[in-house]
Amino acid sequence: MIFEDIRWYFEKDEASIDTTIQPDAMKFIGQLGRCNSGASVAYSIKPFWKKAVDIGQTFVDGAVVLQPDARVCIAHDVKDRTATPATSHAGTALPNTAHGCHPRAPQ
Repeated sequence: MIFEDIRWYFEKDEASIDTTIQPDAMKFIGQLGRCNSGASVAYSIKPFWKKAVDIGQTFVDGAVVLQPDARVCIAHDVKDRTATPATSHAGTALPNTAHGCHPRAPQ
């Protein structure tokens, strides 16, 4: 039995005018006028939604609970390969904090 970190992912939408993805997202219309300090120009802008999937910077809290009177057979070994092996807490800690965690040596 091997316990490993559980990653989580989230999808986000962002407005974009990136012309390498969608060439007509921004087009030059023309120069509007000039004066001593410079010139003004006009662009047509057509924003679009761009999806992205990112990975969470923390791990999902998980637990394995054996029910009372459960009969369990494990061949070989139990390995804890999580980032913070064998931790427990009372459930009162805020997300992404170590408050209330007490490391223990893996069994």
